Amino acid sequence: MASGTALKQLPVILFTVSLAAACIACFLVAFTTKAPEEQNRSDSYKVNITIPELGTLEGRHIHGAIQFYGVPYADQPERFKHAGFPPLPWGHRPAYVPETSAPICWGGTYGRVDNWVPGNEGEDNDLDTQMHDEKCLYMQISIPERVLLDPEFNEQLPVFVYSHGGNFHSGSSTMPLYEGRYLASIGDIIVISVNYRMDVFGFLPVADVWNKDEDGNDKESVGNFGLTDQQVALHFINKYISAFGGDNTRVTVAGQSAGSESAYLNMLASDSPHQDWYQRVMLMSIPSLPYLTAQQGYDNVMMANWKEAYERWHESDVYGSVCNKDPDAYNRQNPMPSNEVMNECLYALEARDLWNTASGARGRFTDYKFIADRAFQLFSLAQSYDPIIDGNIVFDQDVQAAKKHLPLDKDIMVGSTGDEGEIFVDGVTSGIAQIPSPMTEEVYKAALFAIWKFENETLQEFNEMYPWDLDCARFHDEISFDSSDEEKAKYCDANDSSNQGVRDYLFVCSQRAWLKVASERVEAGEIPVNGKLGNRFFWLFDEPVPWKPPQGGIGPRCALDCDLKKCVSNGVLALREDVKIEDSCDENGNNCQYNCDGGSHGRYETLESCGLNKQMACHGNDISYVFGGDLEFPFLDVTDDYRKLSRQFQRYISNFVRNGDTNDDSGRADNVWTKMLDWGQEFAKWEKFDLNNVGYMHMCANQCQESMYSEYLEHPIIYGKQHGEKFDMNQPMLDHGAACDLWDKLDEYGLH
Repeated sequence: MASGTALKQLPVILFTVSLAAACIACFLVAFTTKAPEEQNRSDSYKVNITIPELGTLEGRHIHGAIQFYGVPYADQPERFKHAGFPPLPWGHRPAYVPETSAPICWGGTYGRVDNWVPGNEGEDNDLDTQMHDEKCLYMQISIPERVLLDPEFNEQLPVFVYSHGGNFHSGSSTMPLYEGRYLASIGDIIVISVNYRMDVFGFLPVADVWNKDEDGNDKESVGNFGLTDQQVALHFINKYISAFGGDNTRVTVAGQSAGSESAYLNMLASDSPHQDWYQRVMLMSIPSLPYLTAQQGYDNVMMANWKEAYERWHESDVYGSVCNKDPDAYNRQNPMPSNEVMNECLYALEARDLWNTASGARGRFTDYKFIADRAFQLFSLAQSYDPIIDGNIVFDQDVQAAKKHLPLDKDIMVGSTGDEGEIFVDGVTSGIAQIPSPMTEEVYKAALFAIWKFENETLQEFNEMYPWDLDCARFHDEISFDSSDEEKAKYCDANDSSNQGVRDYLFVCSQRAWLKVASERVEAGEIPVNGKLGNRFFWLFDEPVPWKPPQGGIGPRCALDCDLKKCVSNGVLALREDVKIEDSCDENGNNCQYNCDGGSHGRYETLESCGLNKQMACHGNDISYVFGGDLEFPFLDVTDDYRKLSRQFQRYISNFVRNGDTNDDSGRADNVWTKMLDWGQEFAKWEKFDLNNVGYMHMCANQCQESMYSEYLEHPIIYGKQHGEKFDMNQPMLDHGAACDLWDKLDEYGLH
């Protein structure tokens, strides 16, 4: 049977496609141009600020804020070493041009269609022409204009510190998507976005030391350099933010996707001094992906890198003398040298050569226990250079670690988008994967057993909660709510149901689980040393956006253009125009043929199948609402509902950053910018999460059930949508609370 063949191939397929998903985070912009509104224009001029002990920064004033790009926050570390502090004095530093103020960290995101990212000027990842550097620990800081321009200003403003996503593989704080000026000016807060080391430079499992034990001795760490970069950034903020008008007793650490994983893991690093340098955490789309242990990192990742380095460089005139150790040549009689000796080659390589070596090593992971070690952790096949459980910086999987290490005194906001599962499901089933599509009921049930070992009563319970044809009417015009089983068997695709289940397992329910862990510890009488109990707030963001953010992965329905411009050619993702077969078009230049031997980029071929038309809120959709994408990109043709939802979300966030409570509007300045938050809308009360309130705030516009732009759902129900239209409240599709209760009972978070 086709299903049996597919499932035998499942581990290798998952490995191949998940790594592709990890490496493909670029995006195409399908904008409708529109003249910028006059109110969004603003005079731009330079402004200087002096930072004691360090020097002067020359920033720029624009749109109600003053911005400083490329601010060094650390003593730039050597390769595979944790960052030092403080940064070296810089004298006078121009900090007003994002393209030239500082290099970006090495990452694998941006090619020819995405070279608008500051610091990324090359095509097709031409690394020679891009502004990458290993010494890349810089931040950009946006402060409300009144801090420096109002002679009567004598306050200290709260601080919002954001880490970008990108699968620990790609991204940059200089991306226009993360421009902080509008959130700063409208929210009356200081907004900071941080560069941190990624991929092989930030997360190769190489041993170093970080922090001290009770006796003052150095503690060994393994990898996690990108995480401690962000801890050092907090050290800089704690010491110097007052010079920018900031309050170091009101610091919120935030992030999206990998950035939220960073913030969460650093929150759980309970033995580190940085715990005193922040008070609040905001986590956008934090997934419950399994992390490798240090031993797995050595067995899988390091062995593959040593082998790749040997094969590439052992005959090299430049590196041959240190890259001459084949890890496969050693045995009991001829034992392998120490890790330090094996790593000498990786230290010696130029940055570009190390990047290419590490990229090539991904193809060797399966040679070194990669599949065997992860047979029961299939989602970990997407991991390559990521956080490592080392017992110092990272203690355990996310829910398990919360039982002991989640600090109860921190205020927390956490939430997800409505269609988080799309990119993960598509990564398994599309293009390269060769798993039959559409996914049938038979394959769906077999996959449940292959991944989670569901059988008997558990399998029945799961199938009742997430039947294979769940959400079918939303995506398939041939199906209605009243269609027969025979019609569903003909047209439905179990990938659509999988989107719902994977969203809940990896995101919504795992987040709820560790929030409940914190509440249970409080209920049991546990009190933090400082006596303060933090507030916790939970949300689901359920509104599409008319363009695809860079963390959008490879899910085709998450982009306005469905990635129709791309396909897989000779095993590489390419622009169709570049692989057009010569003289294949008709006389009108249409109906061309392309060398897309690996299939189209995703399952869907037409614009009618786009997520925007199916009311999809995909991974990363909420980012532009947070930072005010309608203002940053005024040529976007967005609706008033988009703008109002963005202002609503910004109001909740700035309240949280200022007061630790999403509902508390006090303390914000009253000026032309902050007035944008209040346009006469209903400002729904956001209930604090505890064991009596385990629902969430539903952030929405067209997808609201009771009130526009936000509604607290004590008992959240997801209703069915038909043909991409607004949901039908006569068609309850998923009891979200009951679904999370089921996942809680299985207690499998972070183990797959």
